[in-house]
Amino acid sequence: MFIIFNLCSAKPFFYKKWHNANKVFDYGYYINTITLPCFNYFSPAEDIFYVNNVKIVPNDIYNLLTPIALAFWIMDDASYHIRDKLLVLCTDSFTHSDVLRLMIVLEKKFKLNCIIERKGTNLRIVIKATSMYRLKILVQDHIHHSMMYKLGLPNNKLLAIKSPNN
Repeated sequence: MFIIFNLCSAKPFFYKKWHNANKVFDYGYYINTITLPCFNYFSPAEDIFYVNNVKIVPNDIYNLLTPIALAFWIMDDASYHIRDKLLVLCTDSFTHSDVLRLMIVLEKKFKLNCIIERKGTNLRIVIKATSMYRLKILVQDHIHHSMMYKLGLPNNKLLAIKSPNN
């Protein structure tokens, strides 16, 4: 992990959230990376996601959001809720219309059952438990084994059955 220190704005730290009977509910590392213009080289499409330095969801998100992109979104900014067996996609900095646009794409393109949930003043997309199997099949080949917990799966665990109808 020391390799990334020069790219961080603060020292990465380990966190734990506790649940009933002192069982670990959630844990991981918080890493805040710095922003430098030189990184724009690796993200030439960045301009379509920002207008006047404000993050937006482009109108063409239906064509841009692929299973690979969804997998990276999950690895980067989502959390699996063990108790309810659902996934929350963090969309905190987007407007209501942007979050709604994203949710509609998830529902129409990937046939995922979603709702919008308010977390304080922010909006998040919740992929319901009824769609988790479909989501896992869709993205599991693109998720790094160390991030399988974000799908409610143990590390290195893939779903054994892949059904094209799911």
